[in-house]
Amino acid sequence: MLELLVAISLFTLVLISIFQCWKLIANGSKIGLEAAASAQRARTGILTIQEALQTAQMSLGSLDYYTFEADTSGKFAALAFTARLPDNFPGSSLFGDASTRRVTFHVERGEDNKNNLIMTQWPLLVAVTKDATPYPIVLARDVSVFNIEFWSDKEKDWVVDFPETNQIPKLMRVALGVGYSAHDFNRPQQLVSRVVAPTASPH
Repeated sequence: MLELLVAISLFTLVLISIFQCWKLIANGSKIGLEAAASAQRARTGILTIQEALQTAQMSLGSLDYYTFEADTSGKFAALAFTARLPDNFPGSSLFGDASTRRVTFHVERGEDNKNNLIMTQWPLLVAVTKDATPYPIVLARDVSVFNIEFWSDKEKDWVVDFPETNQIPKLMRVALGVGYSAHDFNRPQQLVSRVVAPTASPH
């Protein structure tokens, strides 16, 4: 009987050890998958912003439609500008031949109480009304950083303010972070940044 009890005890300990190892592997796999998904969302979001900015347009004769608006006063930045977007740009299939569209990027809180990076776009000459709102696309979820800086020839450095609405910045640095570090809640889990130089010239 004693030998049976010892055997059962040893078997139980082995099972507990196996379960703990499996739990560690499962948790590690989950963390790895979440990190990979966060990195993919951050890369996709930043590439979409980069592509839009690189095709930004400015028409000095129609500033009502072509203003460049950058708001960096809050925790998250916000952008609104007009761009001539390629056919493979996200959502382009909804707009047919209307490649020149008003595009916005801003962060808003979702139903899960997490911040999402939202892109909206709208044909340039179509008015936005209460009954017809711009089509929104969630570019990144659980956003922890969305910052924009502008290169200043005067300061010879990056600045956060760009008050001119009738110009397109020559050079911008965009940073997008998603998630939060498990070791430091003030740091994003994934952070990507791009320096973008729009190619369009005013006309």
